[in-house]
Amino acid sequence: MSTRRWRWWAGPWLVGLTFAGQAALAASPAEDFIYELQAGDNPWNITSRFLAGRQYWPRLLRHNRIVDAHRLAVGSRLRIPSEWLALRAVEVRLLSVHNAVLLRHAGSERPAVPGDRLAAGDVLVTSDSAVATLEIEDGSRILVRPGSSLSLVQADGPPAESGSHAVVLRMHLLQGAIESIVKPVQPGGRFEIQTPSGVAAVRGTEYRVSAAGPSMTSEVVTGQVQVANPSGATRLAAVQGTRVEQGRPPEAPTPLLAAPDLQGLPAKAERLPLDLPLAPLVGAVAYRTQIAADAAFTQVLSDVLTPAPRVRALDVDDGPRHVRVRGVDARGLEGLAAQRALVVHARPEPPMLLEPAPQAKLPVPEPMLRWTRGDTARQVRLQLAVSDAGSFEAPLVDRLLPDDGQWVLDQALPPGAYQWRVAAIDPQRGAGPWGDPQVFERVLPAPGMTPVEPGAQPMTLRWQVASGATGYRVQLAPAASADKPIVDVRTDKEQAQLDVLPPGDYLVRVQALGSDQQAGPWSSPQRFTVPDQASRWPLLLLLLPFWLI
Repeated sequence: MSTRRWRWWAGPWLVGLTFAGQAALAASPAEDFIYELQAGDNPWNITSRFLAGRQYWPRLLRHNRIVDAHRLAVGSRLRIPSEWLALRAVEVRLLSVHNAVLLRHAGSERPAVPGDRLAAGDVLVTSDSAVATLEIEDGSRILVRPGSSLSLVQADGPPAESGSHAVVLRMHLLQGAIESIVKPVQPGGRFEIQTPSGVAAVRGTEYRVSAAGPSMTSEVVTGQVQVANPSGATRLAAVQGTRVEQGRPPEAPTPLLAAPDLQGLPAKAERLPLDLPLAPLVGAVAYRTQIAADAAFTQVLSDVLTPAPRVRALDVDDGPRHVRVRGVDARGLEGLAAQRALVVHARPEPPMLLEPAPQAKLPVPEPMLRWTRGDTARQVRLQLAVSDAGSFEAPLVDRLLPDDGQWVLDQALPPGAYQWRVAAIDPQRGAGPWGDPQVFERVLPAPGMTPVEPGAQPMTLRWQVASGATGYRVQLAPAASADKPIVDVRTDKEQAQLDVLPPGDYLVRVQALGSDQQAGPWSSPQRFTVPDQASRWPLLLLLLPFWLI
């Protein structure tokens, strides 16, 4: 069969006016296929091969103002109205599905799976966390975003022997949003996205359409789009968008927001849900983050809208990923997208650290470290380092351990500040990311005090030697106001002499000091009493002679 060249031609615009509850209006007479004549072609064999009936050949002559049907020049072009063609069904295939997507077909409903074919009348429904990608026979792809309901109205093309892959595709977006992610690879494609508020008719372009109740938005990234309803129409050029309210003409086109700056994003994400700060974009009131398994975004794994300048995703599988972000303006129009690679390495999730608690002060030299255990047989990797170092480049401890949920250090820690962290190692997935480090202090134990014995003043306090201590701090306060010490001294000895104290009840405590003056815990306060040593009997004897008078 000789190769025949077809081209879809309909002038610069196609204005589709199909709405919910309304009949489809007749297509514009300018919607013509262009066929370039080959050797041996004539109106009769062209009609039998490509048109819907033999009765069309006289119309074909009149439509092209052909006087002599026997003298057609090779290479000349015939204009053929699309409604005369014997159109064939074009394949619309479900390329990828993420999370809960339903396919309604012939009155039944079931979960959609990749590879499903959609026929006219089928409806695809995505949940609030689901996305789906459709692939059209001509190579075009359409992303169905979360919370959408999309019905296939028509998917037709010219006869297969024509050699053309131009597609006539009409879809009804009941709610939600779609976006073309690959423009048609063959000229002549015509897409119409119908919504309750209007119709976006496009040809060979990248665009987005959303429908929410009585409102519709449309944004054009490349190419051109005609947006229309019974109240009016507008033409969108590249990097323009419009909003349509039901019963009103489309608003005037406005420029789309510029792409946000993603330079501040890390190359690797080790925490889920993903929540990364983003440089604010002027004019944006919200941000849409999409994450896919491939750079072409044919396998979208997450689609999240947030009012804050954040890159967010609830749950994404580990591996090399691609993230793209765009701002949303006050009219609900989404701008240009910025895209970059991102490695997700969040599994197996690191254990939670239980003990020591953050900033805990531990007097024992070999403390126990505790963490949450996994539900599968695995190992953990534990690191401990000096906190002042600020990193784990030279850890004091770096061990592979069974995931028993606890481990007692097998070396004595000198007083100081330390940080520790744990990562899980799964037998199948390998090592996961490190958990957040946690800081604790190893302090000197509280010295044991020798019981205070009331006696002659001045009084001497004594306590036991604390190993590793270079000094001690002693506090003494009246028992009635323990938080207001009247003595607060430091000494390098294991005793302290007090000045003469007034009679009363007192509390005393002591703590050990390290070489860097780091203080350990206070000993338990001890209570003692200073008795009233003055006797009143001599004064009474002085009064005795007066009593005897």
